[in-house]
Amino acid sequence: MGALTRAAILAANDMRVERVPVPEWAENGVTEVCVRRLSVEDFKRIVPTAATTDGGVEFALRVFLATVCDETGARLFGEDDRAALLEKDFVVLRRVADVALQFNGLKAQEGEADVGEGLKKNSPATSSAASLSG
Repeated sequence: MGALTRAAILAANDMRVERVPVPEWAENGVTEVCVRRLSVEDFKRIVPTAATTDGGVEFALRVFLATVCDETGARLFGEDDRAALLEKDFVVLRRVADVALQFNGLKAQEGEADVGEGLKKNSPATSSAASLSG
């Protein structure tokens, strides 16, 4: 059996999706949102905000924007939704972002060390934790 080819890797649909319960935003009996895996480009854009001094707001917002998606993995929000999302309950938005971080291997399960701590240590800024809570 041979190794994967360049074409096979680039053609692979590797964006997995996970459901997150969000009863606060229930509509017509639907109480979940989906989050997707981060692309390499998303990761590059988000990492510099991991160590900001704004209490994790920008980091949570960027994770939310990059990961909340429909069931097929297509993003639901873009930069033009930023102002509206800033008006949402931070605890709820952060909870979704935390699940997305865990789904992406950047936030540890209880009792494990956060992989995201390495983001803090290796990012240009060093004033805040890479994970949002804990």
